[in-house]
Parts: sequence; structure tokens; C-alpha cells
Amino acid sequence: MKERRFYVPENFQETLKKMEAILKREGSSLSKWIRQQIGEYVRVHEPGNPQQTMRRYAEVGKPYVAMGKCVYCPRPAVTTGVYRDGREYRLCGVHRSRYARSKDWKITCKEVGK
Repeated sequence: MKERRFYVPENFQETLKKMEAILKREGSSLSKWIRQQIGEYVRVHEPGNPQQTMRRYAEVGKPYVAMGKCVYCPRPAVTTGVYRDGREYRLCGVHRSRYARSKDWKITCKEVGK
């Protein structure tokens, strides 16, 4: 385990204390939250070019999708759906309508980005 340190300016101290209090109330810690944020950032940005590579598809098992975009097209996602493979995917309004009656999809109707 390697310890890391980061600089927090004086005018940000109060915000940091509030963040720590929120995380404590939620049963978490600042260290854990930072690790989760770093992991999510790397997951989204690691591919670099958002174009799907065959290697990444083979490793992850599904296409890379920028947050908030439909899995099938560049339109903004409006809901999520669970495919028969059990994975959750983001869908735009067009694809939500297309798959709403499909036996392969269960539309979960969670509003994305709200």
C-alpha cells in the first residue's frame, strides 16, 4: 500500500470537511470515495478514442459508451434497460420505444441524468 498526499487550498477546507461529514454519514470514507472516483474516471477515459476497439470489446464484453449516451446511437440516454444477458444499458427515446415490447428487454424506466 502506498500513501498519497494531495494539496487542498485553504479556501477549500470547509468544503472538504463537509464532504468528509457526508461520507461518514453514508458509512464511507474519503479514501474509498477517491478510489471509486479514480476507478470510474479511468474506466471512462482509458480507451482514449471513444471508438470501440475489438480488444476492449473482448475484455469488457460490451461496447464502451460515454456516460449519458445511448448504447446504440449518439443520442442522449433517457432511460435504462436490462437486456436478457442481465446487463443494464442506457437507451435513448427511439431505442426505448423500439425495445419496450421486446421479450429480450426489460425497460427499467430510471430517468438518466436527473
